[in-house]
Amino acid sequence: MEIDGSNSEDEDTFSPTRQETDKKLFGKTFGTDNKKKTNVLKRPRKPRANIRRPNTVKMTRLHGTDIAYTDDIKIGQGATSIVYKGYYGEIPCAVKRVDSEYVDVYENELAIWQHMKDKTEDGNVNIVSLFKWHPWKEGGGGTTYYFAMELALCDLAKRVKELKQWRDAKDPQFVEQEKKLPRFLHGAVKGLMWIHNKRILHRDIKPENVLIFETSNGEIAKLGDFGISRKLSETSTGTNSVGRGTSDWMAPEALQAMNNEETFFSTRNIDIFSLGMTSHYAISLGSHPFKFKSRFGIFIMTNIMQKSVQPTNLNYPHLDADHLFQWMMQKEEKQATKFS
Repeated sequence: MEIDGSNSEDEDTFSPTRQETDKKLFGKTFGTDNKKKTNVLKRPRKPRANIRRPNTVKMTRLHGTDIAYTDDIKIGQGATSIVYKGYYGEIPCAVKRVDSEYVDVYENELAIWQHMKDKTEDGNVNIVSLFKWHPWKEGGGGTTYYFAMELALCDLAKRVKELKQWRDAKDPQFVEQEKKLPRFLHGAVKGLMWIHNKRILHRDIKPENVLIFETSNGEIAKLGDFGISRKLSETSTGTNSVGRGTSDWMAPEALQAMNNEETFFSTRNIDIFSLGMTSHYAISLGSHPFKFKSRFGIFIMTNIMQKSVQPTNLNYPHLDADHLFQWMMQKEEKQATKFS
């Protein structure tokens, strides 16, 4: 069933006010009209006093929960999900919707979230926080799945695009904003270190999955979207049931397995390779390290897979960064790598 904001047995449509906010006690489970349960993963931070839901925006609330969103404000879309701007209680959040045909993706992502929570009480500052998840039984018998998560300012891909526009327009804010890029990449590395230490592989690192947030100490980056993540040392194939990464940002061994439908053991190297490409893209303001003409053509995926094709280099003043990124994007056989 496509949610269109109309009144139905499954959902309530309303223009939210503070008085209409459901008063819930965090840390409990609550039944819904269709006997489903919502689950609270962690207590969100207390909202700032000046946060108000706009009365002019028509919201769709999941009946019996404190999750609401608007179909009119879509902030992201992937192969298996759509992300809308919404509210968790009175806290602005991102609401990720996964349709029933991708139940394996939902269950996998939920298992990863729970595994990460089990490993630490407070989580990690460079990992996107999940407030609540909720399976919703539709009238036609299918189930739609929702995640209420932290709301980002934007992702790294959008910030790079903005930087290019500011540079071309000679906007004075370009210089200061560009200086933040190393900090964002540092945040992504810290997030990746943390999940690797918990024996989790992300498997879909790309600029769109490095999210930027505003904090009291300035803007920081966090890793998000764990829909196809897996625990370390699990066997993977190029056509596994929980999806695959984005081909232009995948490591050569993962691409080769996908093309040949071969089984391979996932290692930390596939995430490090992808983060190397993502880092190069950010520092170069939008140039993919394998998007160039070679004897194999200008196909990024082909250039990544061919051992004889090496990534492009960054020029001055980014020579130190280039040495690091080239190491991250090594293609030759090597032992499993880890950050330390």
